[in-house]
Amino acid sequence: MSQTTRGRLMILFLGQLLFTASFSVDLTLTGIAGYQLTPDQTLATLPYSLITLVACLTTFGASILMGRLRRRADFILGAMAGTSSLSPVQLCL
Repeated sequence: MSQTTRGRLMILFLGQLLFTASFSVDLTLTGIAGYQLTPDQTLATLPYSLITLVACLTTFGASILMGRLRRRADFILGAMAGTSSLSPVQLCL
């Protein structure tokens, strides 16, 4: 295995490691915060469940869009959508 391949493999490994660690922390903290904030504790994990549901529903549409447009345009569109979704959150805080 070449040095370049090992370097790329290490980057992918570290990225997957960080994603998995943040995923479990996010799941835990969302449940705890939801449990303390909601008047009905059965809805404590609803926001995290909706995140997963929306991700599942939008993945198909995003893959079709990537097939029709260039990947660069899709990533720019995704970055703009992510940035614009922060504005309502910032107003709430």
